[in-house]
Amino acid sequence: MKKLIALVLFLGIAPLAHSEDEGPSGTDALQAAGAALVEGDLGRAETLYQEALQSPTLGKKQQASAHYNLGCIYMSQKTPEKALERFDRALALFPEFPEALYGRGNYRTSQKEYRAAIADYTRAIELKPAYQQAFNNRGMCWDRLREYEKAYQDYTKAIAASGGSYPKAEINRELLSIKRRVSNRHELQL
Repeated sequence: MKKLIALVLFLGIAPLAHSEDEGPSGTDALQAAGAALVEGDLGRAETLYQEALQSPTLGKKQQASAHYNLGCIYMSQKTPEKALERFDRALALFPEFPEALYGRGNYRTSQKEYRAAIADYTRAIELKPAYQQAFNNRGMCWDRLREYEKAYQDYTKAIAASGGSYPKAEINRELLSIKRRVSNRHELQL
């Protein structure tokens, strides 16, 4: 019996000693990366997300989350190609990840690939029907394609999804209304 207790104690302690030698677990690194991201320390967050991705203990959704957050970091650092790679990796791991679709839509918008961005925003909205930011950004794409009625509808949906107050969408909708009035006056003068 004493040998069994000793074996249980050894087996219980061995994994703890082993994990301390390897550094933080993937989950711990993800949590630390999230904290660094919130603090605005993008360099540290990037390093910690990359460390977390080296851990064999992370599930697919956790890996997808790390890739998504790296994509967001790269977009903010103005390295859009690296961001696209991370958004695509997140979606390969978890295809129904609305935030990764939104992130890729933002990348595509930054590259003036408006129709592709609209497809990403649309899929994100299908997965998360009250996704006000996706409605707003899809509206901006429609606006740039001069499909003003669709843009207006999306801005209105963004406002409704927010519970009635979404300043970005409200401003975009008002600017669109002004643009439409100016355009109509211009056409009347011709």
